[in-house]
Amino acid sequence: MNENEKILLLELILRDIRGNWGWENTPRIPMARRLAIELGFENHIELINDYDHDDGRHFRTNMTNGGYIGLEEVHGLTKTIRDKSDEFKLEAVKYLTYPETAFDDWIAFKALD
Repeated sequence: MNENEKILLLELILRDIRGNWGWENTPRIPMARRLAIELGFENHIELINDYDHDDGRHFRTNMTNGGYIGLEEVHGLTKTIRDKSDEFKLEAVKYLTYPETAFDDWIAFKALD
């Protein structure tokens, strides 16, 4: 998985937690932390470490504060899955609770299964 795909996956995981903060936070939180560490995103690491599992809006903030808003400008990738690396696909399916809302081409991707 290249760096831009890691940034996209971090964004999608944080958005996924925003939409589903009540359950299945493990393993999403550790994966988000791992991605932030690998990317050297200190503000994201801090925000993830401060997450108390009470409210998914915790990550609805600007990327400079450790949130997901604006990350799409950094990675510059489309929110599609079919054109991503195999590693990205495996991780996205594994960690996102609602991949069908994360990817514009999810239905076509699943049709290939």
